[in-house]
Amino acid sequence: MNCSHFANKLDISVENCKNFIEDDEFKKFELGIIDEKEFLDQLSKYDNIEQEQIKIIKDQPLLKFSLRQKTYEIIQHLRNKYNIYLLSNTNPIDFLAIDRWLDLRKIFKKCYLTYEQHYLKPSIEIYKHAEVFFGIKPNNTLFLDDKIENIRGAEKCGWTTIHVKSEGQLIEKLQEKNII
Repeated sequence: MNCSHFANKLDISVENCKNFIEDDEFKKFELGIIDEKEFLDQLSKYDNIEQEQIKIIKDQPLLKFSLRQKTYEIIQHLRNKYNIYLLSNTNPIDFLAIDRWLDLRKIFKKCYLTYEQHYLKPSIEIYKHAEVFFGIKPNNTLFLDDKIENIRGAEKCGWTTIHVKSEGQLIEKLQEKNII
């Protein structure tokens, strides 16, 4: 999540945004342990977020997650040749808003969403559970993620990985592997 952009748009402090993302209540929401109302009640404790700001949070998911056009195009291209899956630490507010906009469930063969499956990256359990959920084998899986801790978790399970640092670097790595 881009906390500086998100915090600026909502007129809250970047520090409070970062603290909230690290908060156990946020993790519980992404695990599907608490519902939207409980989550939003917790959110209001940070900088006294008001209903107007909550509407922005629910209706403008790209405030938190920027769409990288080339990455989107790569996914569209690769899905014609490979089974492309989504393994995401997410919550219903974010996922449903982005899904309405991009129709993610149609882009990916299958979506593993932490709030539905109740495991979070980088725990070893999520990768093992995802193997069964997707019907994949570790030695035949390429996992892409922008967080190094998630990459390390996948590698512990025998998955091949690419730590995504930028779109340009992603394209280079996929070319090196003769994927694109």
